[in-house]
Amino acid sequence: MESVYKKEIFDYLDYREYIKDFYFEKKKNSSFSLNSFAKKVNVTKMAIKFIIDKKRHIGDENIELFTRVLGLEGAQKKYFFILVNFDKAKCEDKKKEYFERLLNFKDSPIREYYLKYSEMGLFKGWYYPVIREMSYMKGFKKEPLSIQKQLVFNVPIEKIREAIKYLEENGFLKGSKPNDFKLKVPNDIRSFVYKKYYTDIIEKARESVMKLGSNERELFNLTISIGASKYQLAKKMISEFRHTLHDTLANADDDCDRVIQVNMQMFTVAKNKENGGCNE
Repeated sequence: MESVYKKEIFDYLDYREYIKDFYFEKKKNSSFSLNSFAKKVNVTKMAIKFIIDKKRHIGDENIELFTRVLGLEGAQKKYFFILVNFDKAKCEDKKKEYFERLLNFKDSPIREYYLKYSEMGLFKGWYYPVIREMSYMKGFKKEPLSIQKQLVFNVPIEKIREAIKYLEENGFLKGSKPNDFKLKVPNDIRSFVYKKYYTDIIEKARESVMKLGSNERELFNLTISIGASKYQLAKKMISEFRHTLHDTLANADDDCDRVIQVNMQMFTVAKNKENGGCNE
């Protein structure tokens, strides 16, 4: 008798994990094999193995067949399609588009992971941490229009309202009551959200070059060739400086009148592929 797979696709944030669990569950009490699975979805046995091992994605032309074999219909089928496209997307704009669709999908676990997890929600937009820090400024008013006027870079009123609601509910604004929950966020989703936040912050740094006078910004760049050991030393020095700077400035002044953004970037721009780096 063929086993029935009962796990919900909505419990997954990685479609290939679902396919893997489906395969091994079906295999337990039936003659279901990589070969039979492959025939049902019109791909090779090795293609199925590569998908399960996360070395390959489902082809667009095979997604429909997979949903049939997996027994997905209606909302489950729609969720699977979006999840596949999110995982396959290489362009950041497309990745963001599918992420938003997952986020707005009523049965998506991301609604729980993302919207109720304070750390992740705080990085939903570059202005979330900014508004949080603004609440410690003298004379701060929790009014969207007032906040909008004080922001150096433009943010729509509706977005500010959303940020205020989230920050207040999760205890980030001065005087608001914090929640005590904390949910684990899968690494693939965490990585995407952080990546989007960091690129937004870098974009704001670019805009600051043209928008702010030299007395309102401090930018620098340094290009040098180093070996692997000094590269690790540089990372360590930057990390230590970041923590020292944070510890020194973290205690809010009673008369603070601005919110600053401090960015430090170090990344490889050229590399000797033969030995992994430069000679010291």
